[in-house]
Amino acid sequence: MTRCYDQKKYENYLAFTIGCAIFFKYTSVYAEETFNPAFISSDIASVANLSQFAQGNAQPEGIYKVDIYLNNEYLTTQSMAFSQKVKNDSEVNANADDTGLEPCLTKEKLEAFNLNSKVIPILNEVYSSECLNLPKIIPEASVRFDFEQQRLYFSIPQAALIHTARGYVPQEQWDEGISAFLLDYNFTGSHSENYLNNNSLKSNNYYARLNSGFNIGAWRIRNESSFVSNQNGDTNVADWNNISTYAQRGLNTLKSTLTLGDSYTSGEVFDSIGIRGIQLKSNEEMLPESQRGFAPTIHGIANSHATVILRQNGYIIYQANVAPGPFVINDLYQTASSGDIQVSIEEADGKVNQFVVPYSAIPILQREGQFKYSLTAAEFRSGHINKNQPKFIQATASLGLKSDLGLTLYGGTQLAKDYQSLLLGGGMNLGQWGAVSADVTHAESTLADDRHHRGQSLRFLYAKSLNNLGTNVQLLGYRYSTKGFYTFDESTYTKMNSALNDQSSNNLSSSSFLTGYDLNHTKKGRIQATLSQQIGRLGSVYLSGNRQSYWNTDKTTESIQLGLSWSGKIASYNAGYSFSKSPWLENDHGFSFGISLPLDKLFKKKNPAAPYTEIGNTAYASYAVTSDRQGNVNQQLALTGTLLKNNNLSYNISRSFNQHQQNHSSNVGINWQTRYGRLDVGYYYSPAERRLNYGLSGGLLLHRNGVTLGQSLGSTNVLVKAPEAKHAAIENTTGIRTDRRGYAIVPYASAYRRNRVAIQTTSLENHIEIDETVKNVVPTQGAVVLANYSVRIGVRALLTLLKADGKPVPFGAKVSIVGGNGQSAIVGDLGQVYLAGLALNGTLHASWGEQANEQCQFDYQLPPDSQTRSISHLQVECN
Repeated sequence: MTRCYDQKKYENYLAFTIGCAIFFKYTSVYAEETFNPAFISSDIASVANLSQFAQGNAQPEGIYKVDIYLNNEYLTTQSMAFSQKVKNDSEVNANADDTGLEPCLTKEKLEAFNLNSKVIPILNEVYSSECLNLPKIIPEASVRFDFEQQRLYFSIPQAALIHTARGYVPQEQWDEGISAFLLDYNFTGSHSENYLNNNSLKSNNYYARLNSGFNIGAWRIRNESSFVSNQNGDTNVADWNNISTYAQRGLNTLKSTLTLGDSYTSGEVFDSIGIRGIQLKSNEEMLPESQRGFAPTIHGIANSHATVILRQNGYIIYQANVAPGPFVINDLYQTASSGDIQVSIEEADGKVNQFVVPYSAIPILQREGQFKYSLTAAEFRSGHINKNQPKFIQATASLGLKSDLGLTLYGGTQLAKDYQSLLLGGGMNLGQWGAVSADVTHAESTLADDRHHRGQSLRFLYAKSLNNLGTNVQLLGYRYSTKGFYTFDESTYTKMNSALNDQSSNNLSSSSFLTGYDLNHTKKGRIQATLSQQIGRLGSVYLSGNRQSYWNTDKTTESIQLGLSWSGKIASYNAGYSFSKSPWLENDHGFSFGISLPLDKLFKKKNPAAPYTEIGNTAYASYAVTSDRQGNVNQQLALTGTLLKNNNLSYNISRSFNQHQQNHSSNVGINWQTRYGRLDVGYYYSPAERRLNYGLSGGLLLHRNGVTLGQSLGSTNVLVKAPEAKHAAIENTTGIRTDRRGYAIVPYASAYRRNRVAIQTTSLENHIEIDETVKNVVPTQGAVVLANYSVRIGVRALLTLLKADGKPVPFGAKVSIVGGNGQSAIVGDLGQVYLAGLALNGTLHASWGEQANEQCQFDYQLPPDSQTRSISHLQVECN
């Protein structure tokens, strides 16, 4: 019995315990969480009213300027209104962060995310000003506010978005920029003394190129001019050349560009030619990077310190000084498109080597559904004095069809008084076999001989990359033309050399290269190819060549370039061979070999304390040897590298020796890249010549806030405006800093792309504060966009705030500057608060509650030397 009684008592006790546990468990959900301020201080009065934070609202509501990210990709920066999250809303709390805030997302803001209204029909039913809750509209979506970095992250499933290409930037974010005057200049000069037959001949040579223009709204007005002066002894030849003038603007909705004045036609269908008139054509730059697509890479060999000059369509398009050995030019602008490039290598001894690089555009395949066009009504324009300037109309178009083969159809026509042509062609993607295009052109022309000519031309282009083998067939082309076929460019010659040659003659006139077109020996067939092969991890080899044949002769124009480069454990090596054959020039060939040794890496291992290795400077020692068809063997030893903190200063020192002519020479040069431009100085010495070279290049912007000098301008530029933040460095640039007024030019911005422009905070003076040091701008083509930074000028100070009774202002109190820009801070322990951008004197307001005795104002006076200190300390009492 006792045992039974005890068991029953135990069962009743257990039931009572479980009941209490259940009761207290379910009733506890109604108990509001509170924060005990005694955890911060035993004196509760020294702690501000923290009820906002105790209720889970970690940050105050208001308007915040935030960086917006959609699916972890940056979109834009804008001001956004935030309010307290709705309490006990499970749909909201499921995506809660620790800020206690949610953004006001209007219909307009959500549409900027490219939400698909067909999938989310509620977007068509709400008012434009109504604040929407994204997780309610799209249950799989979420919103997260990173308060510390002021970033607002949206995660939205792809099914709810309208598909856009990678790299897509909404057109609404494109910035046409500010109105401004632009000037880009490049000046080079030399003073030389030549010693021949005991006589001294002095000469001075000058070359200046000016690119100037205005930006007014969406219009870009540009002019390119050049000046050349050669003074040799008593002779002085000077020439000012106005190369081009045009006005241009983008038609953004058409993804097109309108140009009035001097420009070039597109080289994708017909060969590119210079024009003066009106042109409307598609602008591929406006497309996302993932939806885009050539300028040739030119290889050559210099036997001495030479000047390389590239001419296209009669104009100098490139000029550079190169060292002995192989050189590569791979930074040609795409504006000149197609057209044979005449390469001249002017050696130090006066010898000039020439060869021609035929250039045509790569296959013009278009993406499915993509349409590309150009319309031109203009006058033909060329730098040749022996060419007419007929008026003509040209129209071209290409369309990517929906096809498994990626089929593209293209065509065009050229219509002038004495010339008419029609071109039709197609291209396709052959998958693993590469890509190919073929077209046929029928042309009828009346030439300078006053006779009517008719002919056809067949063109074939092929491109392929064999990734598995490391082989890249960059371009393989063949063109066959009948006797009566002439291009529009060829038909403009004012004289024909056939009048001087017998029809059966097998001789080509050398004058046809520059003065006229050889009617009797028209172009017949041309084949060109460029291949490169990767050799494992060691290096690569390239081969390029072309062959042009002519009617009524067995003579041809041929060119071959072969190169090999590889890297060892320490040094890198290169070798090259070139051959050129021409009916009007002597055959030429040359060999080269070079080795380069990175001294900075070697010294870094042996002497880590070397100053230049600590700051990332480079130093290379190199040896090169070249030979030509005449047996001249040139050898050169050189030392090149960079100096200064940001590699602003580069140098080169070399010594050359010609074994055949028993000549030697020395050369030294420096290049200093400053915030205001680039300065070049060099000196060349040989027994026969002394030459001083110098150059200066840079850019200038005249805008509503004054004049800003900078480095050479690009097509599209950014103007940094950070008033009073002088000498501030711009990230990811070489030598670019703001001037004494806080302005700087950042050149070569990418049009229709987001460009990140950031100021290095470590370069700011102690009294300068910039809240937002990173700006993202999206300029249109040719624009000068403003990156405007909000600068606060004042002192950085750690203040200790005391109440009237001498006790510290409570922890958590909010402090703001009276009459300031809304800047505020939170008081820490012992009444301390950090503020930046303070004037030397002023008034602060502190609040730690809503009652009158929970407010206080402080008048402060900082010492005059505070602006030079990294941080000042001051104790102030309540008024």
